[in-house]
Amino acid sequence: MIGVFMPSHFKPITAREVRKSKSLFLHEHPDIEKDTVANVLGHSQSTNEKTYMEVSPEKSNSELSLFWDAANEAAMHVSSGSNTDKKTASGHCGKYLQPEVAIPHPPIKPNCRTQYGCLFCSHYICHADDKEDSHKLVSLQYIVDGVLRASLEREKAKELFEKLSVRVRSILHQINIKSEQGEKMSKSVLSLFIIVES
Repeated sequence: MIGVFMPSHFKPITAREVRKSKSLFLHEHPDIEKDTVANVLGHSQSTNEKTYMEVSPEKSNSELSLFWDAANEAAMHVSSGSNTDKKTASGHCGKYLQPEVAIPHPPIKPNCRTQYGCLFCSHYICHADDKEDSHKLVSLQYIVDGVLRASLEREKAKELFEKLSVRVRSILHQINIKSEQGEKMSKSVLSLFIIVES
C-alpha cells in the first residue's frame, strides 16, 4: 500500500497504535463502561488504563475550557452584597423560582427546590463579604469531598461530584480574589472544618 495508495514516506500504523485508537474511541463514548472496553481489547482494566489510555490535546483543551468557563461563570455570580436576594442552601438567588441554565449541559439541572441546583443557575449569587455564604460553600465542599472519598461506586460518584467540586472550588476561589474580607471569611470558615476533621 505504501508508495501506491499512501505516500512513500508514510509510516506504517502498528497494531498497538490501532488498539490505542480503538481504546480511546471507546472510552470517549459515554455509554460504554471501562470494563467493557477492557473486555473488547482482551486485557485487564488496569492494563488498559496504564497502556492504552492517553488524553488527546483536543480533549485536554476541551476539559480546561469547560473548567475556565465554569470559573468565569462563577465569578459573574460573586457579588459584593444585596438585601433583595433570596437566601438559598448554597448562597442567594436573584430570581427565585425562575431557574435558568448557566452553562451548557450542567451536571445538575438548575432547580430552586433542590440544594445544589442553584450552583448551575444563571441567577445564583454568592456574596463575597457574607460569612454565611462562605460557610455554606465550604460545608458543601466538605460534604462533596467526603462523598468522593467514601463512595463505593467511585466512577458514578466521580462523574457527578467531581464537577460539583470544581464548581464550588471555583466560586470559593473567586470569593478569595474578589475581596480581602471575603478571603478572610472563607479562610476562617475553612479553619473550622480543619479543626473538626482533626
